[in-house]
Amino acid sequence: MATATDHILPQLADALTKKGHYNEALLRFEQALASDRSNAELWFGLAQTWLVLGQESKGAANLYRALDVGLTQPTRALKLLASMFQESLEPARAALERYPNDIALLALNIEFELAHGNGTRACSVAQRLFELTPERVDLIIPVIQKLIDDDWHAEARTLIEPLAHNNPEDPEIVLLVDTLSASS
Repeated sequence: MATATDHILPQLADALTKKGHYNEALLRFEQALASDRSNAELWFGLAQTWLVLGQESKGAANLYRALDVGLTQPTRALKLLASMFQESLEPARAALERYPNDIALLALNIEFELAHGNGTRACSVAQRLFELTPERVDLIIPVIQKLIDDDWHAEARTLIEPLAHNNPEDPEIVLLVDTLSASS
């Protein structure tokens, strides 16, 4: 049974957030969630507050929870997640400039670039990855598939040509060549 406090806590949490009293707002959001774990707006408010405090992982976790319990306007959460991801793109690029031979960092940068629709840049980073690890075609094949799926055919061709030349019998590579040919 809802009490008067249950209705006041979300309003109080929102007001505290607007006034910049984030730690107090967190407490009020958490108190409100203690009595209503299925309130997506409370999860969303908690997420926004964590994000303002620079706690991206906690903010993202609460955004996912808001979506899971049925946020009525999911685009709000998705836009917030996208902005978090966009903010991570520049530091990832800067880290790659500093450590250009870090395989894990190269792979992560490819994912970031593809997620942001930067096929040309993803292709360039994938070429570097392939130069460093030519035996690891398993790292390049998914990149090529994503490029084909997203209509970055010239970039996919740039990556697939050396693979096909070095591995003409590999069934995955043959399939990618066929897929690229059919979609071009």
